[in-house]
Amino acid sequence: MKQKLIISLLFLAVVLVGCNNTEVDTTDTNTTEASEEITDAIFKGVEDVTITVDSTFDSMNGITAEDYDGTDLTDSVTIEGTVDTATAGDYDLTYKVTGASNNEVTTTRTVIVETSTPVITVVPETIEIYAGDDLDLFIGVTVSGYNSNMQASIKDNGGFDKNTPGTYTITYEATDSTGNSATATRNVIVNEAIVNYVLEVQYEYDSNWGSKTLPISGENIVRADADYDLGDPTQVTLVINESDSDITVTTSDIYGEAAIIDAHGKVIEGRDGANGKLVNKDYPSRTQNAGPLDANAYGVDMVVPAGGFVIVAPNEGGSFDEDGRSFIVKNVIFEYGNVVSIYADDDSEILTNYVDRAPTFNYFKPLEVVEGTTADQVDVLEGLVITDDNGTFDPSDDIDIPLTDAVVRADANYDPNTLADYTWSIAVVDSEGNTRAVTRTVTVIPSTPDAPTIEINGNRVNFNPNDLNTDLLEPTPWNTDGVVIYDSNYTGNLSDVIVKWSVVTVVDGNGTIIETRDAYGNEFNETNTDIDNPGTADGWDAQDMLEGLTVPDGGYVVVFLNGSDARQFGLDNARVYGREVTFYYLYPTIVVNNTIREVDYVNPDVINNDGITAFTSEYTGDLSSLSLAWSILAILDENGDVILSRDWSNQYDANNPNGTPAEGWSGGDMLAGIEIPENGVLLVFPNDGANGPDSPRTFGKDHLLGYGIDAEIFSLNYYSSVTASGETIKAVVNPATPVTGAMIFTSEYGATIDFSLGWGVLVVVGEDGKVDLVRDALNAKQIDELHPDATNALTDITWTSGDYTNGVEIPANGYVLVFNGTDARAYGSGLRTYDLVVDINIVK
Repeated sequence: MKQKLIISLLFLAVVLVGCNNTEVDTTDTNTTEASEEITDAIFKGVEDVTITVDSTFDSMNGITAEDYDGTDLTDSVTIEGTVDTATAGDYDLTYKVTGASNNEVTTTRTVIVETSTPVITVVPETIEIYAGDDLDLFIGVTVSGYNSNMQASIKDNGGFDKNTPGTYTITYEATDSTGNSATATRNVIVNEAIVNYVLEVQYEYDSNWGSKTLPISGENIVRADADYDLGDPTQVTLVINESDSDITVTTSDIYGEAAIIDAHGKVIEGRDGANGKLVNKDYPSRTQNAGPLDANAYGVDMVVPAGGFVIVAPNEGGSFDEDGRSFIVKNVIFEYGNVVSIYADDDSEILTNYVDRAPTFNYFKPLEVVEGTTADQVDVLEGLVITDDNGTFDPSDDIDIPLTDAVVRADANYDPNTLADYTWSIAVVDSEGNTRAVTRTVTVIPSTPDAPTIEINGNRVNFNPNDLNTDLLEPTPWNTDGVVIYDSNYTGNLSDVIVKWSVVTVVDGNGTIIETRDAYGNEFNETNTDIDNPGTADGWDAQDMLEGLTVPDGGYVVVFLNGSDARQFGLDNARVYGREVTFYYLYPTIVVNNTIREVDYVNPDVINNDGITAFTSEYTGDLSSLSLAWSILAILDENGDVILSRDWSNQYDANNPNGTPAEGWSGGDMLAGIEIPENGVLLVFPNDGANGPDSPRTFGKDHLLGYGIDAEIFSLNYYSSVTASGETIKAVVNPATPVTGAMIFTSEYGATIDFSLGWGVLVVVGEDGKVDLVRDALNAKQIDELHPDATNALTDITWTSGDYTNGVEIPANGYVLVFNGTDARAYGSGLRTYDLVVDINIVK
């Protein structure tokens, strides 16, 4: 029994040792050590997890398994169970792995699939509007979540009212189909409403604008109580002086337009930057007598009175007719004292405080009367209209005051026989006692004009005979003054001549107006006879005024160009069908003893017996070879004085003022020994065989036979010339519009040349007759004192070849020569030497 017990214990010990995987080292019975213990594998990262429907799920993400000794068993893991991510619910996953112990280790996790909470995105979180603006409160609001088509609703609008300024908090809510919900908020700030303003004029003169009002955005309203710098505005801007004193407003814009207006709407200053003109009390009319203005600094130091305004229409680089500049120029600053109204377009505020005004007179030019007109014959009220505002800004209720109500006082110094300007005074009082007093200049003019002249309705305007049948090279720019006349000798096509914003009058062979077109698109003819009965443009417009016109047989087409004097004359006098037109000195003409006679031939190759002939100092033929017998001749010096004359038997000169018999010549050879003085004229009055009262010889005998007789020769200046280095070119003097050829500009023309040309040659000649400056546009070179000839010319020029006349001043006693066109330019190129002597020959 004892032996069996011992055996059993030994067996148990062996079993236990085997279970512990323990080996006994039998080689060393003297040492006993404990062996490494074997354990089961373990899992890491197995935890319950919650995901949302339709999300991506990896069942092994973040989970590892390793054995007792750190061996990675992750790839040996098996999983029982699946997760349906498209269906909400709880899913159990069982993970199993077996390590070195051969024991299978298991663990379980729960995966919860649930629907997500909606997400509301609000962009932007804050919105600002102006009172009255419409706003979609859902703009920029989106929802994402379990249901793809979820939309937000407004849980609380915070009392939002688009018409009431304030800050409103809008709360949005979204709930999905499982009941999950979310909210988000947005702030809406309602600012005070922007009020836009309007500048209104009483009369619309700008037909291109099409309205009497100019809108001004409320964002461009500046309320200032101190000096203010506008900088460079990009839109029409109004500055309101809210102080009790003057402030100065400045803008750096160039070539724009500005009007300074007092608190009652009266225009007290106009700045026409596009045309360099200033309008104020001293220069009251933009078209008639504007002052000078630097276009590059038109908006500098504008003084605005207390309670007043300045409106600026900047040069935005767009159309002059569409950006407000034309509106300001033509409707607002055309004259000092014009009245405008400025008000809010919602009628909430009227900025200008209109006051009852004294009567006004329409525009009237100085009255011309012929010498000998007595004071009681002077109708100083001729052409005037006196209007009263009737106490309101609205011109529709204006009333005309009878001219008989005006009190007229003549100039006490008036002398009908002295050519001078005289001042008449005119006063009128309206029903409220407002008095307007004005003056009108009365000019006594000679009965015979002393310059080439057009006369209509007793009024006269001068013209340059060089502008007869002128082919305008380019469309007439704005503010080109002068008169261009086309007669039946014109060979071009008038429809090809582009005339803009002028007055065009057609005169028939009897000297009667049969049609007139004005700059406002009005047409006057047999059907539409005068200013009170205009027709509308038919087949033409204000920017192409000669379209379809031809010169009547023996008649004329007269263009009163769009500069101030000529166009105004046309507007005042030519818009009446049937008026008579008289042309003085349109062609070469003699005036002597108040008698006018046209010259029939100038510098001919032979003398014709049927008309008067003039030979100028430009004549290059041999006078002695011409046949002249039994006639009258007279030589005039450059002042128009007869210095020699001959009939068929006697000669009158300084030595023999009462005449002496022929010597060295005869009645059958009257031109022997005759020479034409420089700038002088030889007049020949031939024997036509009949020699009646109106014959050329009779006229010469009655008026020019003698010595020292004072006469005038007009319209021979076709033959003015420029001579340099022995070469001569004929030139036109002071043309109103550019011509092909040589042009001479004197100080009588003005300070600078009004039109632009390209690719020619310009020469400035000082009063010493020497070249001071040359601009060679074709080669982009300048010759001056520092760069005296073409070989070392200045090439770093400050002007452009396409506008080489720009900025050149005409010397007071010198000239500017312009050579335009191929032949003239070639001549001008020969003058490219500083200090070169140039002879300028100007023949009246």
